[in-house]
Amino acid sequence: TNPLDESADQKLRVESQPLEMIYDARTVNSIADFFRPPEDVHLEQLTSATLMKLEEFRDKTSTGLLYVIETQKVLDLKINLMASYVLVPQNGFYDSSANLLVLDLGHLKMTR
Repeated sequence: TNPLDESADQKLRVESQPLEMIYDARTVNSIADFFRPPEDVHLEQLTSATLMKLEEFRDKTSTGLLYVIETQKVLDLKINLMASYVLVPQNGFYDSSANLLVLDLGHLKMTR
């Protein structure tokens, strides 16, 4: 965007509220099964396809960074991500009466 106060060429504000994530073994296993490649697909094929896509992404990113450097835009950036956390039930399946391990992912605040 082009801010009206003209102190910067662009402003970006990112705010988030805490996110509660609950580990559930069945869900994680189902997701892993979903992304598991078929038996007839070999690792070399996946690796080759992934490397080609990464190369394309790198080229696009490099071009974008060069453009930003050459045009020397001023970015007013403020990021405030509130601490999210993961609840891990003792037996791997969520139950409101089960013991839980709480993993606090911390708070990230960045201003430039």
